[in-house]
Amino acid sequence: MALMGVFQFARMSMHSGGNGARGAAPAPAARIRSKPWGELEITPMVLERPEEMFATNNAPAPALRWLFPNYSQKQAADLIASCELTDAQRASLLDKSKSEPANNGWILWPSPAVVKELSPPAREKIYSVLAQSRVNAGQAFPFVYRKDGFDEWFSGCELPPEKVGLVRKLAYPKNDLLCFADVQVFELLSSSNETHCLIKTLCRVPTLMMKLKLSPQTDIDALIEYWGGCCKAKAVKPLLKSMARVPGGSDLNISYFLPSVPRLRLYTYPDPASPVREDCFWSSFNFFSDEPDDRFINPEYADRILQSDFTEVHGEKRFGDVMLLESAEKAVHMCVFIAEDIVYTKNGGHIYQPWVLMRIADMMVQYQSDQPRRWRVFRKTLSKT
Repeated sequence: MALMGVFQFARMSMHSGGNGARGAAPAPAARIRSKPWGELEITPMVLERPEEMFATNNAPAPALRWLFPNYSQKQAADLIASCELTDAQRASLLDKSKSEPANNGWILWPSPAVVKELSPPAREKIYSVLAQSRVNAGQAFPFVYRKDGFDEWFSGCELPPEKVGLVRKLAYPKNDLLCFADVQVFELLSSSNETHCLIKTLCRVPTLMMKLKLSPQTDIDALIEYWGGCCKAKAVKPLLKSMARVPGGSDLNISYFLPSVPRLRLYTYPDPASPVREDCFWSSFNFFSDEPDDRFINPEYADRILQSDFTEVHGEKRFGDVMLLESAEKAVHMCVFIAEDIVYTKNGGHIYQPWVLMRIADMMVQYQSDQPRRWRVFRKTLSKT
């Protein structure tokens, strides 16, 4: 398939404006594996969003308001009647004094106490309908994590146990995801400090620290073959050989192998004052640079460079391979393969999205779709002199 046109799309910014970064929390234990990339020590962590990126809002939370888009009163009532609810919950949600027609659907004003106690199946069924309208911002753009990741998600959270329990009650499963759409409900039932703590926790971004383990038994030439592709191999080799001779072994953070642009941005957030929208495509193409090239914000330029400087490859991926996620032959996301199942990624162009190392499965939580998608892998021709 011709590559021209793959970047002719509405460039994607993850739904993070008010909800922050989303992604599956990583597993808690560090582990060591040996593959072509060598022996790696991988330590999961979560990256905090800078405090100055949180908006200050002292206004009280508004009353809950659900818009059932393009629904009549009867359709909304039938939906509620079909859900797994208690008689009291159903009666409250069907109370005609708490509903009204709208130009584009039917509105309900549910009680926070009732919403708090919804069963996960009922919450998922109702919220799937509400999510069809951006007016219902919480349901349309929920926080999403791995279905089994709640404890990891809230590990180290400063909320009191009963409030963590409230969040757990409000979370609901959808397909392979764990969703949370009820910041407003939490706010109505909690203090402002607790709400701020919740949002900070929800906005943490899962990432990884990676170190290369070295010992006298390490095959330095094999490491140079793998990691030397994006830097000058001759400059790397003396350091690796020296570290391998350290008694008891040593380790080297893999950020050492990154070119200047990704190395300086890793684990950081974009400058809010920057005029350049540094999205996943800008970040992936600039992975190989010592100075950023802002021409990559232009899809036609990115497409031209992909054709001229890269070759599509199959089989085993290597450090520095560019991975392009497509849907209906349109680009959805781009990231750079590092090692194992880990990529260098920026998930969208918003300033709330940092540059991180992330497991592919965790990253894909943010790119769920009912449409078929496929990965294509491209390799840049680089000098190893």
